[in-house]
Amino acid sequence: MSPTFRDHEENLKVAIRDLPLGQPSIQRSLQLAFSRLKNVPEYAQSELLYLASALGTSDLGNVHDTIEELKQRKVRCSVIGLGGELHVLRSLAEKTGGTHHVAMHSEHYKILLSGHKEPPALKKTQTSNLAHAMNVGFPQKVDASKWDIDPAHSAIFNGGYECPKCGTTCPGTLPLTCYVCGLNLLSSPHIARSYHHLIKVPSFVIMDKNEEEEVGACYCCNRALHASRDLRYRCVKCKRMFAAACVDFMVEKLFNCSGCLCAEDDEEEEEEEEEEEEEEGQKSSTVTRKRSRDD
Repeated sequence: MSPTFRDHEENLKVAIRDLPLGQPSIQRSLQLAFSRLKNVPEYAQSELLYLASALGTSDLGNVHDTIEELKQRKVRCSVIGLGGELHVLRSLAEKTGGTHHVAMHSEHYKILLSGHKEPPALKKTQTSNLAHAMNVGFPQKVDASKWDIDPAHSAIFNGGYECPKCGTTCPGTLPLTCYVCGLNLLSSPHIARSYHHLIKVPSFVIMDKNEEEEVGACYCCNRALHASRDLRYRCVKCKRMFAAACVDFMVEKLFNCSGCLCAEDDEEEEEEEEEEEEEEGQKSSTVTRKRSRDD
């Protein structure tokens, strides 16, 4: 369990290198995953994604009892099968409110897996969990020349981030949790990026080769795009043209359309100009009224 993708990559590399052997156990997998989610606060939503490649399970106990426990604890479990459908996994998804899919081929598997990147929508009965406050802190980066000891892993490290609450230097990359006071440490961009799940990015459609002129420019990077050789995209909202690399950046990193953002800024400037013109018109009308009264 880690908030950084680098830790997940290292753990996956170790798992592939060691080549785990033995019979698969659905019950043991669910119990191990659930043990790491017991400390999740109430305002968060617990969710498990089970990737199944085996067509059987070897459990020491009753796996249905574990499924009932997950249901009572309101843990949402979704399943993506690689080899086929298992009744116990279908029952797991249905009882916990998750989804169950079986990948038909590699591209279908990528589509199913990418569909779980965004958090699921909360039901009206679950919105009461969002009323709890979450304490966060914005730490300062420590100079890499300073060395310190990490008591959690019994290792020496340099750099890190200083907790604004207790002053402890914490190793790793943001976001992370202070191992002394338990304060959640993150930066302001992390909070800003969390809102992209609430406001969806506008859709981009591929432009035809015969659409508009032969040569155009990407609105984001201003690179020349040729209709005969380049892949061009158009935003369905602002109707501007973008290159494929810029679309990937806006969807995966920026979580906004640069053309729509510029259009919103232009609209705000126009509204401000209209308000200023109205104020000037009101002032001139009051001045003419005063002069008419004096006359």
